[in-house]
Formats: sequence, C-alpha cells, structure tokens
Amino acid sequence: MHVWIYAGSAAWTRALSRAQTGLPVLALPQGRSPESYRWPVSGFDVTIVGDDEPEDVLRHLAFILRQSGARLIAVVCGRSGQRVTCYTQYAGGDKNDT
Repeated sequence: MHVWIYAGSAAWTRALSRAQTGLPVLALPQGRSPESYRWPVSGFDVTIVGDDEPEDVLRHLAFILRQSGARLIAVVCGRSGQRVTCYTQYAGGDKNDT
C-alpha cells in the first residue's frame, strides 16, 4: 500500500483533492513540526510532496516516518518537482540516494 503526504502551504488543499480519489493521504501544514502528529505509515511506501516546504523540514519528516515504520520514502522537493530524493530503510541501516 502507498500513502501520499503533502507538506507546505497548499498541503490541505492538495490532500483533500487526492483523498477524493480514495487513495490514502496525509498532510503536514506549513510551519508545523512533524513531531506534532502521529504518522500511521508502518509497512507502507510513502511519497512526500513538499512544493514550498524547506528541504530540511522534508528530510526531518522522512526521518520521523522511518521511525514510524515506513518502508520506502520518496521525497519530491521544489516547486516544479525538479529534484527527487529517496530514502530506503534496510535492516542494517539507512541508505540515502539522491
């Protein structure tokens, strides 16, 4: 199963739009800390879309999601999605591919 997480100023709008398709979706509103939320992602693959959210916030969210048990996390950064960073959790540690 796959979960989409939207982060940034349009997080709620984009999440609501995606939710209408019936797909699992979560949101991190702009300026909020990922620790403020419970992330039910254990065993799921996750895509984070953070158009205008700072990259350090997206990386921190990915870290929190790994702690919450997410299997594979893809982070799409940048207003036009020009950069994709994938984080994969392995039994012996983490791998970070850019």
